[in-house]
Amino acid sequence: MRQLHFGPSPASVNQYANKTTYGTKSRYCQGTAMLVGGTTDTVCWRMDYIVEARGHSINFDHCSTKHNLLDTTCKTYRDGK
Repeated sequence: MRQLHFGPSPASVNQYANKTTYGTKSRYCQGTAMLVGGTTDTVCWRMDYIVEARGHSINFDHCSTKHNLLDTTCKTYRDGK
């Protein structure tokens, strides 16, 4: 696993933000997953730190480069956007 980017959350994280619930930071990572049969695939993910009134949470989204070929999510995660 390696970190690709760490910084402010993208606008999409805060599209429904208000003064008590909002994203502050996002971490983009990439790693290798072992699939059934011994093949491997590159997996990308983004974790967002979300402030929620009196607490917090982590929002998580991921994609697989071999299984999400038509989805641009993996490209944006690799680019840290």
